[in-house]
Amino acid sequence: MKTVDDAFEYIEPIGAGRIRGIVLHKLMGELLTGEISDSDATIVELRAAQLLEELLGQEDPNSVERPHPLEMARTAINTINLADVATLRCHLLPEIAVWS
Repeated sequence: MKTVDDAFEYIEPIGAGRIRGIVLHKLMGELLTGEISDSDATIVELRAAQLLEELLGQEDPNSVERPHPLEMARTAINTINLADVATLRCHLLPEIAVWS
């Protein structure tokens, strides 16, 4: 007899995609809260590099494909400045706790 779990197949993420997503998620949150400013791409790139280092730490750089901090910074800045996002930006709240 099949269960609901049988309908879903787990596929191990490969490449830098999962790590990139985690860092981009954090960058977007920090841009929305004002912790970092989208007016200086160098600052956003440095923060992306710092987050990447915190996430991967002392892990062997050759053991996992790493995303590029500059690309992640540009993606976050370009996303936050999209016309539709910019229009709603003052109303956007990054992950707020609703259970505490």
